[in-house]
Amino acid sequence: TSLVVLALPLGAAPEKLSALDAQLLLERLKELREGSEERVAARYKTAHDAFRSAIQTDAAAHDLYLSCVEKVQFEDQKKKAS
Repeated sequence: TSLVVLALPLGAAPEKLSALDAQLLLERLKELREGSEERVAARYKTAHDAFRSAIQTDAAAHDLYLSCVEKVQFEDQKKKAS
């Protein structure tokens, strides 16, 4: 959106949305919000399940710790480097 604003001449007024365009935009925003909420809920469930498994034994807790360290130190670092 910032590129669009920068591309407009200084005196240009923004176009007004039609009622249909506004409705379509609101529906798309709702879809995006719902999709985002579903992904967040799935991540919380995955984390919750992992922690519940990890509290069962010391070995399971250690495995979770190692998995977390591997993710942060290696997988996430590779993503940042790309």
